[in-house]
Amino acid sequence: MRPSRGEFLAMLADLRRLVGRNQVPELLGIPVLTVRKWEARAQNPPASGVRAVWLVWCLLLHPEKMRTAFDVVTWGRFRVEYRPGEVGDWSI
Repeated sequence: MRPSRGEFLAMLADLRRLVGRNQVPELLGIPVLTVRKWEARAQNPPASGVRAVWLVWCLLLHPEKMRTAFDVVTWGRFRVEYRPGEVGDWSI
């Protein structure tokens, strides 16, 4: 369910445009060289790195994808819209 390599790189690019290229590693708390290797496709990011990028990307750009713990576990891919007053359909 995690983002594909292309989706991950697009998220990094979005963050870079928002906060600046040099601030992305600081925002994530990882070395600059590591982010550059990810961007150059010289090193695959670990699952924890992908999760960190996705979480920050969601918090800053798409908070609607992260409303519940279920959204975090499923990477926001199975968002079920709930409207107050309606009987919920929990099937996916």
